[in-house]
Amino acid sequence: MVHGAIRALSLAKEDSGIACMAERLNDQLRDENSREFVTLFWAFYNPKRHDLLYVNAGHLPPLLVASISGEPRRLETGGPVLGLLPKARYQEECINLDGDATLIAYSDGLLEATSPAGEEFGESRLLPVVRGSMRQSAQEVLRHVMEEADRFMEGGRSHDDLTVLIAKLTREPTTPSQPAP
Repeated sequence: MVHGAIRALSLAKEDSGIACMAERLNDQLRDENSREFVTLFWAFYNPKRHDLLYVNAGHLPPLLVASISGEPRRLETGGPVLGLLPKARYQEECINLDGDATLIAYSDGLLEATSPAGEEFGESRLLPVVRGSMRQSAQEVLRHVMEEADRFMEGGRSHDDLTVLIAKLTREPTTPSQPAP
């Protein structure tokens, strides 16, 4: 139900904005009388304007890491978990990117991956891996993150899902305008 609703709302993307779409999705979940709740990070990237519009509905804040500085920005703007509160309100944020960036979204299973000594992987281990592979493709960054998590767990099994999304946000190349004949 959630996947279909997100797809329908995204395709219909009205002028009301992504925050309003999250509110509509929350209301739909509440109307279903479901006892399930959903965390969601919902974003649209525009390569022409080089901006990222997003809303975070109770999900772990994804990280937006600037390619030049390597500094992370936590994408927290949004509201509560979907389906939890009636008439919940959400905020959206539009970030105008200055240079290329890498977006890292993940489930709690990544940060809570545990070593045999009982330590959690955490953001403090994730960021150096991402920073060390910034110039590589999204697939290579993902491979490095998953290899490091596996090495940290020493081949053990994760007790939760281990989901990671890596996206490279690069400005669409502009073509020089043709001189008038």
